Amino acid sequence: MDAIKKRWVYGKELDKENVIEEIGDLLFYVQAFCTLVGTLVTEVCGANMEKLTKRYPNGYTDAAAIARADKAAGMPGRLNNPEGYR
Repeated sequence: MDAIKKRWVYGKELDKENVIEEIGDLLFYVQAFCTLVGTLVTEVCGANMEKLTKRYPNGYTDAAAIARADKAAGMPGRLNNPEGYR
């Protein structure tokens, strides 16, 4: 997603045509993976919506994401240390 990086990091104009092409590629791989594991994209989307609704019952905010109990519970790993990515 180089086009997104160029927009975000360098402030360049978004190449929407390229972004649409890249999203299409991502959707192809998501569908292929769903087929491989025997599920539907709609099932995955529904499960993700349910998970996020439980995680953020009042809607997503950066503060709510930082305060997540499963991240703050001392779970090891770099994904639980957003400061490590700066």
